[in-house]
Amino acid sequence: MDQEQNVFDIKLYAAEKANLKNLAGKYGIAMIILVLNNKFAPYLFLRIYSLFASTESLPYTSLLALNAVSAYLLPVILLFFLFREEIRAFVPDKGYKPFRGEAFCLFTAGMTTGIFGTLLTKLINTAVDKLFGTGEIEDAFAGMEPQNMAEFGVFAFFICIIAPIAEEIMFRSLLLKPLRAYGDLTAVLVSGILFGLYHGNFDQFAYATLLGIFFSTIAVKYNSIIPVTILHAANNIIVSCASDLGGACADASQQVKDICEKIVYICGSLSAILAFLGFFLLIICIARKCFVLRTVNRYLSNKDALAAFVSTPLAIIGILVMFTLFMD
Repeated sequence: MDQEQNVFDIKLYAAEKANLKNLAGKYGIAMIILVLNNKFAPYLFLRIYSLFASTESLPYTSLLALNAVSAYLLPVILLFFLFREEIRAFVPDKGYKPFRGEAFCLFTAGMTTGIFGTLLTKLINTAVDKLFGTGEIEDAFAGMEPQNMAEFGVFAFFICIIAPIAEEIMFRSLLLKPLRAYGDLTAVLVSGILFGLYHGNFDQFAYATLLGIFFSTIAVKYNSIIPVTILHAANNIIVSCASDLGGACADASQQVKDICEKIVYICGSLSAILAFLGFFLLIICIARKCFVLRTVNRYLSNKDALAAFVSTPLAIIGILVMFTLFMD
């Protein structure tokens, strides 16, 4: 009987591994979709826009709107249809019992971890630049900074509202749920890394990847993207106000300048406080075992699941294709 059971388990292990590799292939297709969208969708939507208005002096508002639509609309639709069977079959895990404030602890610890990831990236870049003259990492938002308060309002709307909602749907729902059938750790790591790769530049890669892993952990623990969407928006609001509001209000009235300077000071101080607080909250997260995630599949361990995913040819191709975003 034991021998029959052992043979049965071996067959199921092989079947689950084959299913995971098929799913990994879909993720490879998803990565290619994201890259092709980033490469060609802006031109497509710009062409559509040109049918109704001149593109010679494209207004800042229209430029940001086109960027947002081209970045999120098609991927969300295509990823939904690509993973629709897995999403329909998804059953939320009710076994997690987050402690009060766990989402905030993970978010703040993620901010701190992401900041150190960024600093490490820049240190490596500086060393490589000194040795080989490769040049400094470019600012991801260079050329897109709002020049006045009206532009800042539009910038904040897309960066602080539209982007968090769309990105959480894409990465903490459509690209997280299908893999949870093979272990939450696998799902969290893959979705977090894809989130970092999707940003397509070394300036944001480390921060986005590490914070994305923490965001995915929150989504798994709460079985919802609502908490992480709110925290994602809060992160973007703090960063945008601290870095862009001061320059946008340069030509405003003195009264508006005074208000803006206070907001910049508050956001800058809050960012520093959260970064410092993140040290202690990271320790709390470790102590409370926030990073202990379930191995849902009884036949595949987290190690086996990750090995199967990264050894799938189409997934490898997708990752390599995503790195082409860093070449622009």
